[in-house]
Amino acid sequence: MKQLHILFLLLSAQLTAFAGTLEPSAVMRTETMIMTQLLEQFHYSQRPLSGLPYEKILQDYLTLLDPQKMFFSEKIVQDFLKKYKYSQEVMWRGGCLTPGFEMFASLNQLIQQRMHWISNRLSNPFDFKTQAGYEYDRKNAPWPDSLFQLDQLWEKRLQHELLNEMLCSTPEDLATEGKATLPKEIDKDKALSNEDKARQELKKRYETLSSFYEKLEAIDIQELYSNALAQYYDPHTTFFSADSMEDFTISLRNSLFGIGASLSEDKGICTIREILPGGPAEESQALHAGDKILSVAQGKHDFINIQGMKLRNSIKLIRGPKGTTVRLLIQPANGEPSDRKIVELVRDEIKLENNLASAKIFYVPDGLQHYRRIGWIDLPTFYGQDPSAKETSHSLSMDVKELIERMKHHRIEGIILDMRRNGGGLLSEAIDLAGLFADACPVVQVKNALQQVDYQYAPSNACVWKGPLLILTSRFSASASEIVAGALKCCNRALLFGAKTTHGKGTVQAIIEMDKISTMAHFFSKLGALKITLQKWYLPNGQSTQLNGVASDIALPSLYDVLPIGESDLPQALPCDSVEPMPAVKLDASMTLPAGLIQYLVQNQHARAASLPAYAWHSKQVDWFEKKYKQTEFSLNLDQRIRSINEERAFRKSIDAEEKQLYAYGAFYHPLYLNGITPPRSKDKIAFDFWEYEALNLMADWLQYLIPYHWQLQAWCYLFPLQAQT
Repeated sequence: MKQLHILFLLLSAQLTAFAGTLEPSAVMRTETMIMTQLLEQFHYSQRPLSGLPYEKILQDYLTLLDPQKMFFSEKIVQDFLKKYKYSQEVMWRGGCLTPGFEMFASLNQLIQQRMHWISNRLSNPFDFKTQAGYEYDRKNAPWPDSLFQLDQLWEKRLQHELLNEMLCSTPEDLATEGKATLPKEIDKDKALSNEDKARQELKKRYETLSSFYEKLEAIDIQELYSNALAQYYDPHTTFFSADSMEDFTISLRNSLFGIGASLSEDKGICTIREILPGGPAEESQALHAGDKILSVAQGKHDFINIQGMKLRNSIKLIRGPKGTTVRLLIQPANGEPSDRKIVELVRDEIKLENNLASAKIFYVPDGLQHYRRIGWIDLPTFYGQDPSAKETSHSLSMDVKELIERMKHHRIEGIILDMRRNGGGLLSEAIDLAGLFADACPVVQVKNALQQVDYQYAPSNACVWKGPLLILTSRFSASASEIVAGALKCCNRALLFGAKTTHGKGTVQAIIEMDKISTMAHFFSKLGALKITLQKWYLPNGQSTQLNGVASDIALPSLYDVLPIGESDLPQALPCDSVEPMPAVKLDASMTLPAGLIQYLVQNQHARAASLPAYAWHSKQVDWFEKKYKQTEFSLNLDQRIRSINEERAFRKSIDAEEKQLYAYGAFYHPLYLNGITPPRSKDKIAFDFWEYEALNLMADWLQYLIPYHWQLQAWCYLFPLQAQT
């Protein structure tokens, strides 16, 4: 009977494929049953399927389908909830994906109907003198009550998007003006003359969107619906279909190459979440976290609009063979919705050599005709040796040890570890790195789903630097970098400076391939996989880094404070909790932060902030960026939109002019590279790095504080700007 049942499932799958309809297959049913078993048995939270809030899970799925709530009405949503909320557990256990497919079919029908409405509406005039506004972000808004209310929302959305098209520079304009050039001011007559072209562009965009939904495959719906359940356990637990798992494996092997950026979906638009070190995006210096990718062009070919496209398909367009060119039409994160620029990149792997640790020695004047020698080590990621490599590969801890030993020959007085862009890596390397600064210090506790806790200590007799140590972090500092920063902070070994907190990822995932664990695997050609959270990390004091991250001892506002890039911004993130502290290890008093140091540094920092132009420049940027990012309503009045854009461009022009004046404050340094590593070619553009500037200020003040007669000295930077960067 069991074999007959399997044959029936296989026959059903073949008939479904032949019919060409979007329906779940026998393979999908098997994958779903395996996924639910894995979630119950192995996920860190140990939550059974029984008792899950299925009504909320269904609502989350409907929101995934319609994130801006522009297609479904309240009645349609409630009808689906009434139909399926009480049968969800039985359906999931039985591998039934019917609700997900039915909801998508309803959405697709509504989209096609709305496309006809949009086509007709774009043929009629709009009132550009209205005083109405459009609420851009509707993710927390209620579902519309009626078709009439939906029509009103679409009326405003179309006018908002039409104004953006009329006011923005087209790819052709940007190609003529220069890749990142913006006109000095918007001209109203030119904007009005662009109206017909803007209507056609908007119509074409929605035709592309309609076609995209029509071309979605069953596995796309399967992944979306399955992850509504999987990611209720936590945002890092993810189901991969066999195709997606193959894409994931290819990306790990670097068989396909990209731009070196982590991408996410924000309000239906492909958005840069993080620039990865060592890739084409970082080298270009033209892309930033929060920038939106609107269109993609291969080489000199025409742009393809990807707004509203599934993230997975957008990424396929952005990736490509090594050495090929991709052009991106960008809406900058810090600009108006109509701002555009073209960024041209050559696809490449993230080169290992660009991802290795590197160092600089800064020479900072102290105001008394002397220079402080401050070592700076950039740590892009926690990489380690590859046992399968034929030649000896690099490890972060060994590379940092080499750099420190070389810097000591230059008689450095303090070290700054720059982990602003470090998203993590090997835990073993994090433990070894901590040992370079504190012998045998407690580093991390690892707790599994069975509540078993494992203590991890740094190696003994490994310390190579006992002097002042400052760690520079940001919201992008995650996982292993948070462990190192938190461990050295817990033992009072290092001072943390940066944004308010680090990223806040304190969980560990593993990928379970269903082919390798299921007795059903031999009946199917290929099964998918589940990336699942198995463990949590805790600092030596017992606090988890999860959600809250590691707080800085001294913090300043950051441009990225308002962006949803931290763990706490992810839905269903696991909570922050605590365990018992690890046994403490007392360090030599000469290695720990002296009493009163932080208060002294903060006082000096406040004095600088009140008198030096760099701090005013930084504060203006942060305030403006926060204001623009939090703006969710935009005027539908043409004159008001033009005035707003012109004010924005005037502000950015003044900020750029002020930045050029600050280049004189860049510190003089000479770089150090690992033995055998070819120095990277110099970059054309040199930007003023405010965080580098202030970290050097803090370390110089720290060194001054260690002098018994420090009260006789004045802060070095009050009297002398640093020499121009070389």
